[in-house]
Amino acid sequence: MRLINFLLGENIDNRRWHCEQAKEFGIIHEIISILALFCYSISENNRKKYFEIIKQMDIYFTGQWSNRYLKEICYAFQEVSSTKLIYTLQLMEILAKNNEKFSEQFIRIILQSIVQAHTNDLKSLFKLLSGILLIEDSFQMKRLQLAFEGINESSSSDNNQNFNGLYSLIRTSIDTEQRRAYQTVKYLITLANQSDACKDYFSSTAIQWEAAINWLKQQMQTSWQWSPAHNISNEDTDIRSFQRTRSAQYTLEQAQSLLQQTTILNKNIHNNTSTNEVIEFNDIHNQSSSSSSQSTLVGAD
Repeated sequence: MRLINFLLGENIDNRRWHCEQAKEFGIIHEIISILALFCYSISENNRKKYFEIIKQMDIYFTGQWSNRYLKEICYAFQEVSSTKLIYTLQLMEILAKNNEKFSEQFIRIILQSIVQAHTNDLKSLFKLLSGILLIEDSFQMKRLQLAFEGINESSSSDNNQNFNGLYSLIRTSIDTEQRRAYQTVKYLITLANQSDACKDYFSSTAIQWEAAINWLKQQMQTSWQWSPAHNISNEDTDIRSFQRTRSAQYTLEQAQSLLQQTTILNKNIHNNTSTNEVIEFNDIHNQSSSSSSQSTLVGAD
């Protein structure tokens, strides 16, 4: 795989190319992905012919060099337009589907990039993350938990396995990087509108992001930065502070609607549970009364 060697170089720890150089390498990422997608799509009978190629690719996709390669993918989504990385995203989705280990590894690396990236680059990284979180398989809920809640197991012997999720990023960014916090909240709402599974997950964890919605509401009411122009956004402006925009107002309305739906849903579940408990209690009471009556009749005879 000379193309991958060209991208990564011989040093597994350091990046080979500067970002100004790497922004021209979108086509290389696409060629690698097209070749990999072809190899993974062929039947088992024909796969023997490409065994050596697949074996070499696996070193970079899931083996020794996987961390370095996946970091390069995250760099690419910051430096190259995502419209020029269509097959690259498809390959990442194929590798993550039904693969919990790869999913966790890649989500961890994407989250690291989201924390470190310039806020102007977050939109493309969130698109990459969406490709992984919207995969519909048995691990979808697990991926959502990893992305938003992270892993923080104090009992774990390997602290390197622990990492913070997007809920934590929202909380820490509210005071330090408001645009990063806002874009993460907006991403949450976008995901909820794209998938019922995502909406169900956010409904079950509403307590984790309700405070962020209250913060956004306060910002829209008190922030001195008002940008009425249609072409101004908190996603691509160079101003670090949060701006009151029409897009932000729409995000707030969507968030409040989702939160209201969650409140109603939880209330209905609580009411149904209470009703079922009353019905069960009445059934038990009626059965007890019936048994008592039968016992009395037997004694009378």
